[in-house]
Amino acid sequence: MSHEGLSALVMVALFIAALFAGIFTPASYKSLLIKSIKNSLNPVNSSLKKLVESKQVGYAVISIYLIILYNNLRVAAINLLLGITFIAPIAIILFNGYMVGAFLSYGDITRNSILLLPHGVVELTAIIYSSILGLSLGLGLVRKLRGKDVDLLAELRRKAEGFKWVVALLSIAAFIEVFITPLLFLAYVLNSGSNVTAILP
Repeated sequence: MSHEGLSALVMVALFIAALFAGIFTPASYKSLLIKSIKNSLNPVNSSLKKLVESKQVGYAVISIYLIILYNNLRVAAINLLLGITFIAPIAIILFNGYMVGAFLSYGDITRNSILLLPHGVVELTAIIYSSILGLSLGLGLVRKLRGKDVDLLAELRRKAEGFKWVVALLSIAAFIEVFITPLLFLAYVLNSGSNVTAILP
């Protein structure tokens, strides 16, 4: 098996394992996790609220898109550039898998799925792929250190080419999250009579 194939197998397996770990986490701990997410978003929400109140809705929407895209690109870049450490991409995949499992399985599963899955499927595909690129690069370095015939510069160029797909996918995911997910969520709220302000459980 090539090191890219091995990287893909390892990352997908770790993500699935972390996903199930999140699903089976006690509800009380999931509640703390959700609260921590909401608290971490408070500064951003405050800034966006000021833009909306000043009737700069267009800037608010663009700001949300750019913030989401920047954060996800930063994570993907860490996956690639620190793949040689092995720790960074593995930790990121475990964290993402765990948080997805915890979020989807806490409270209203239908609502959580609407909020997460439309953009999450694309976004997580990009994040997992970036981790595969990074881990594969790390394995290539290990093979080089063990005396194998590995062209690290060629490997890095191939990974950079692959990263273009990561950027494209994350751009699409951010667009879905900002422009499509809210519409789907609003349709769900109107149909179910849920509280429209309850974005998170």
